[in-house]
Parts: sequence; C-alpha cells; structure tokens
Amino acid sequence: MQSKKEAASSYLRVAAALHVVPYLYVSPPGKINEEMRRKPGSFPSYKFTHTLRLIIYLTSDTEMETDTLICGVCSLLRHITNTSTHWCQECEEAICDECKVHHTLLKATRSHEIIPISNLRSLPSYISDIKQSCIYHHEKYQQYCNDHAFPICFKCITDHQKCTVIPLEEVTSNVKTSDQFKDIETRLVGLLDNVDIINRDRQDNAASIKDSKNRHLAEIQQIRLEINRHLDNIENQIITDLEEKEYQCNNTIQNILLSIKEKKT
Repeated sequence: MQSKKEAASSYLRVAAALHVVPYLYVSPPGKINEEMRRKPGSFPSYKFTHTLRLIIYLTSDTEMETDTLICGVCSLLRHITNTSTHWCQECEEAICDECKVHHTLLKATRSHEIIPISNLRSLPSYISDIKQSCIYHHEKYQQYCNDHAFPICFKCITDHQKCTVIPLEEVTSNVKTSDQFKDIETRLVGLLDNVDIINRDRQDNAASIKDSKNRHLAEIQQIRLEINRHLDNIENQIITDLEEKEYQCNNTIQNILLSIKEKKT
C-alpha cells in the first residue's frame, strides 16, 4: 500500500501521465489590474493554487478536448466521419486509428506523442475542461510572470512590461525537486490525513447515531412494557372491585328477598 507521501506525489504525477494542462488566468490586453501592477507581491493567497497548477502544467502541453469523438483529420481533409481513438498532444487533435498510423510515419509528426483518447475521457470534467492556451490570444504559454505567478503567452508580455518575466522552461526544469513542489506534497499529505480523520469521524458518528437509535428503541420498548403492566394492574384491580361490589349487591338483594319471604309466611 502507498504511503501518504507516495499517494500525494502520485496525485501530482497523474496529471503528467494523462497530459493534463491547466487553465490559468492571464490579464487581457490593456486591462491588467493597476493594483496588481503596483503591488506584484500582493497575491499570497493564490500562491498555493498557482504553484499546484503550474506543476501540472510542466509535465505536458496538451489541450484536452475529451468531448471530441470524431477524427479531426478525416473530418477536415477527407470529409468523412471516423471515430477518434487517440489524441496527439502536439497537434492538439483527436485522430482515428488510420490517421494514427500515418501520423507515426510522417517525418513531420513521427516524434509527436500520441496517447489513447480513453485516458482523456476518464478524467473528470473539471480537469478535462482545462485549457493550455491564453484565452485572450489563443497562443500557447511560453513565458512566466514571477510577479503575478501566472504563465503568459508572448502577446501578454505587453501587459507585463514592468514585471519579472522568464522563460517557462526555467520555471519548469527542476520543479519536482523544488521547495514549492515538496511543500505541496506536504500539504497534500496533510489533506489526506484530514480526509482520513473526517472519514473516521463520520463513520464513528454514524455508528454512534445507530447505537443511540437502538438504545432509544430499547427504552421505548421497556417503557411500553411498563405501561402495559401498569394498565394490566389497573384493569385487574377494577375487575376485582367490580366482582366484589357485585357480590355485595347480590348478597344484599338475597337478604332482602329472604326477609320478604319470611314476612309472607
């Protein structure tokens, strides 16, 4: 069984295995927040999220479109419909088995990394919807703004002229051995511990609720038995009293009848 640290590390590496690329916000041209420009270090609350997203981003540059079922090449160039079975991360396109063969033979595309599209479709939507390109310029992220902790495309640089911008490769080269990566692993281990604690607590709570219910049911049954015994006692006492009164009344009546009979004679 994996240790907590191994599980946390695997959680981070799964993005690389499945070619996950995060969607990260970049300020639109001419609309960069002036406060962000004046205070480049004013976003500590986002550091953890951005660092985690960046680590996922390092491992691949695939834009996933798992809803695409039709081979893009066949549809666009051959005007036929074929079901896609693979995904080319370089071309960012779904391809069928036949196109995959050509893709791996052509000199221009033989070095492209192709993965089964089922790997992408197995991801939850909140991951598969992640984009790798700038939403404003539709260009791939190539630079990284240290001041805002965002990857940016080359067109975004005009909005980050006063920022410290470095090539994305410099940020990603040693990321898995970086202090931030280790810090995230530690945080994830802590999160897993908390999840286990919460899970055990909820299970204990459910068991406690069930025990409490059973105790109350037993108490109700005991009270019901006591009530039944009390009612039985009341019933028996009333019946006894009635029988005694009946006897007394009958005895009185018999005495009266006997007295009348004697007087007649």
